Amino acid sequence: ALPVLVIDEKRYVDSTVSDEPMMKSLRSALRNSNFVRFLGSELLYNVCQTIIQTGLVYYVVTLLLLKEEVTSDLLILLFALSFVFYVPITALTVRWEKKRMTVIGFALLALLFLMFCFMGLVPMSGLLYAYITVTVAAIPIAIFTIVPNAIVADIAEAHGIETGDFKAGMFFGVRSFEINLGISVANIVFPSLLLLGKTVEHPFGIRMSAVVAVLFCIGGLVIILLYDEKAVLRSLAKKEKF
Repeated sequence: ALPVLVIDEKRYVDSTVSDEPMMKSLRSALRNSNFVRFLGSELLYNVCQTIIQTGLVYYVVTLLLLKEEVTSDLLILLFALSFVFYVPITALTVRWEKKRMTVIGFALLALLFLMFCFMGLVPMSGLLYAYITVTVAAIPIAIFTIVPNAIVADIAEAHGIETGDFKAGMFFGVRSFEINLGISVANIVFPSLLLLGKTVEHPFGIRMSAVVAVLFCIGGLVIILLYDEKAVLRSLAKKEKF
């Protein structure tokens, strides 16, 4: 509630109200090809993120043979490091294209899951391997915490400029549904893969979850490459002229 109570919206936002009926507004948003591409890409990211959150205890305990308590320490470190990376990533997002940052995020996420695949197979201290993995994970998580919000804002604003109907709330609302859908998909996929093996003696299902996640990352990367950010920026530039 703090942003709502503290931030003076009138100072920073040129707010408008859409008179479009809800279903018409929804159809209009989903006819935006760039928005649909973004949704498909981020859907796959949210599946991967949920696999990290639900699977970390299996990766740490079953593959690295560490104590379960280590998982909590790693999660705390993960969120702390991602917070530290907010500053440089925000700066890079201003200088670089948001699409480029998202591509980098998916590439690092794919690398992360490859590291999960080889947990327990690399001749290295399990705890050291875990800390290295968490450090790598913090970067894409920071990217996907910051950049997608900016992309949706750009798409919604560009759509409003082109159509004359500004409805950012609908774009962000659809995105919220997509996030929950991604979580639901992961909560089906991950337990299903664990049926293939989730013990120290038979960890095949756990390793396969990382392999499947790599494929999701590649899929997300391919889809975001189809996002026409230059077209969105051209639309935004029309408003800046006035």
